[in-house]
Amino acid sequence: MKCSITCFLYLLFIVVYYISKCHSIVPKAYKHHKTGIYHNLVEVLTYNHSYKSCYILTEALKRFEERLTLIKQYPKVPICLPNSTIDTIKISITRGCNESNGELWPSESIIETYSLFIFSKRIILKSEEIWGILHGLETILPLIYRSPLETNMIEGGLIWDEPSFPHRGFLIDTSRHYLSLKEIEKFLRAFHPYLLIYTPNDVKYLLNYARLLGIRIMPEFDTPGIR
Repeated sequence: MKCSITCFLYLLFIVVYYISKCHSIVPKAYKHHKTGIYHNLVEVLTYNHSYKSCYILTEALKRFEERLTLIKQYPKVPICLPNSTIDTIKISITRGCNESNGELWPSESIIETYSLFIFSKRIILKSEEIWGILHGLETILPLIYRSPLETNMIEGGLIWDEPSFPHRGFLIDTSRHYLSLKEIEKFLRAFHPYLLIYTPNDVKYLLNYARLLGIRIMPEFDTPGIR
């Protein structure tokens, strides 16, 4: 048993290491056309959009900027000289995003499909709703790497993606293993509060935190059972 666990962990490490070096999208996008043309990214990107009252987007761009600073790895294969420099990410939401009159919440019928165009001078990210934009920003990050010249680079291409299943869920069973709010946040950022343990304010906080990530928390009401 000990040997099996060790072998499994070793294989898992190899797979994760390989993926990290290949700058792959995990999970794989529905369509991904690569151009083989590489572009530099400026250190301070400009975000072109008209959704100033979309708090979800504002927070998503903050997370995106923070994670950009964590990119340290170098490419595994030789990279050609960059064709151009990208300085702008243009964001387009067909149905708009305005939270000035109330917060937007993910529902059972949210649209998460998005398209991503990476080419000379700018990146264009399009989606019907804000939820697709959140996924699109997450997709951009693993495609960026740090070159030997200490600049961020990305390969040009076109990506179109949609969920394989309309509903995906992850259960954190806090009824048997108590978790702090910070620990639950970690699950939400990569994804069930137990109402008898957490205060109403704690639950409200987690609901809003998940909302900004495009995640809908579904409460489970437990009752004593016979064992």
